[in-house]
Amino acid sequence: MTPNHHHEVSVSALLVGAFERDRQLIQEIFRKTGWCLYEAHDRHRALNFLDRYPIQVVIAETDLDGWSWKKVLLDLQNREQPPQLIVTSRHADDRLWAEALNMGAFDVLAQPFERKEVERAVESAHRHVLVQPGRATHADTTLKRQTQKDELGLLQASRQVSAA
Repeated sequence: MTPNHHHEVSVSALLVGAFERDRQLIQEIFRKTGWCLYEAHDRHRALNFLDRYPIQVVIAETDLDGWSWKKVLLDLQNREQPPQLIVTSRHADDRLWAEALNMGAFDVLAQPFERKEVERAVESAHRHVLVQPGRATHADTTLKRQTQKDELGLLQASRQVSAA
């Protein structure tokens, strides 16, 4: 699927897996919200998308052909600016929740999907990506520069006082 460019794209996500029953709902959610959705059925294609596009959220099924959500997570964690992983399963139980969250996944969604839960999880994962250390925004950079100037001014002033 090609990215949706009808609205300003605030979320860019990658769907990894077959998602036979839930694909239409996810596509509809992303279309209506103006979010950008890429789709990959295998590791090679998923990594290609991650290399080419600024993807912030990855939604992956627990059981992928030749690839598991744990391997997806490891691949993401090795990236310079890793996207957040949302794991999905038809058998989402307490064990999967605990394991996924303890290993570093952002969230777990039970299938079949509920529209509000998908929207909540994706929005929350996207917000988390935006506040991660190392992802400086223009406002962050401006504030940091101003703080450095203020600290330099205080240092110079204290030197002048101690020299007097």
